[in-house]
Amino acid sequence: MKHRLLVLGLAAVIPLSACGGGGSHATSSPSTSSPAPPPERTRLLTQVRSNLQASLSMMPEVTDLEDCVVGEAGKLPLSQLRVVASPRAGSSVTDPLLAHCVALGKGLEFVRGAIADVVAGKLPAPVPASFTRCVVAGVHALSAAALARAIDSSSSTGQAYARGVGERLALGCIRRPAVFAAWRRLWIGRVRRSLQAGRRLTPAFRTCALHKASNITAAQLIKIVQGGPAAETGYGRHLGELCRTAA
Repeated sequence: MKHRLLVLGLAAVIPLSACGGGGSHATSSPSTSSPAPPPERTRLLTQVRSNLQASLSMMPEVTDLEDCVVGEAGKLPLSQLRVVASPRAGSSVTDPLLAHCVALGKGLEFVRGAIADVVAGKLPAPVPASFTRCVVAGVHALSAAALARAIDSSSSTGQAYARGVGERLALGCIRRPAVFAAWRRLWIGRVRRSLQAGRRLTPAFRTCALHKASNITAAQLIKIVQGGPAAETGYGRHLGELCRTAA
């Protein structure tokens, strides 16, 4: 049970942020009387769209997100558009454009599905299937505003918000009785294997430690998951002290 199981920093696991930024349709302009965009701008907007399609693996049903991001980039000054159109543009450049469009309700099902797939695939085993299902369901329930804010990792505030969203989803799921019961079974299995591997442990000590581990509360388990390996080691030492005292 690693700390990263809880800190599901959505911005960190969303591959959407690597898109090549956004822009406006090459044919769009501020008004019907405005002149056609210069060749360089047209070329850059085409590159923006190409970057998006490559990074987001766009499907027909999410072209609204693509069109929106491209449209937003088209409003940028040429110097900024050059940066956004670069295939090497960082997330600090591209995230705000993508987040703006998601906040407008563009491509929500695609974005939710992409996040949920990554979350489900990146949780290291052993993780109860009920926990994974719960977290994925929580991702699908996020509002457009919450998704947008989590996606925009261009600032430390945005990154902290994304981590907070991940923590709330994960902790809320672990607190569910069925999910907790499943994770406690995994935890007891880990303790049992650890005891079996321990040398010079008496049968009485093993029985005591396993019994106390079986009575772990949801609050204790959450604290261990949050604390990572150090917390798990500390809890194991605590069990050992209790059982040595009782022996």
